Amino acid sequence: MVRHRQGSVTIRSVTRETPGDRERFVELWTAFRVEQGAARAAVLRDRDERVDTALAQDGVTVFLAESAGEAVGYVALLENPLTALSESSSIWVDQLYVAPHARRNGTAKALLAAATRLAEDRGAEQVGACVPAQARETNRFFARLGFHSFVVRRVTSTPALRRRLGAPDERSALEELLQRRRSLRARAGRSARQLVGS
Repeated sequence: MVRHRQGSVTIRSVTRETPGDRERFVELWTAFRVEQGAARAAVLRDRDERVDTALAQDGVTVFLAESAGEAVGYVALLENPLTALSESSSIWVDQLYVAPHARRNGTAKALLAAATRLAEDRGAEQVGACVPAQARETNRFFARLGFHSFVVRRVTSTPALRRRLGAPDERSALEELLQRRRSLRARAGRSARQLVGS
């Protein structure tokens, strides 16, 4: 287990093998999701499976921040290239969360210091951050630390993209083909019965 101390904050790595830290991480992750607008009931329904799946993935590291014996924040990191064709690895801050009552006391910086140590240990040349465009304070925080815009990621739903592209819906085409086959079989069956009946 990795453990660092920065000021009054202790940073610990979270794994499935550290159940106490895992549980405290799950509670903070739940608070993060609810703060982002997710329905608490929906988050609670699949949170354990989702967290265990994430912690089991290669290249995923989670650090938990503790202050005065209380878990007050976490950072979830991904080790990936900067782009699909990039030769050098990077550490990506996928999620950074600090409980509201513990903000503005250095917890986020302590978590990012742990991310920096991980990047140095892994030989990663860059540290990136996935920050929602509408999160102004978070964007300002990362900008003050020297993070700059590298790419703008835009997302849409698959059906919306299909509609915009005017691409035929493959499922509808398949259903249409199956319907035609059923219709042909039904006609062939009726014709055969008529021939037998005459």
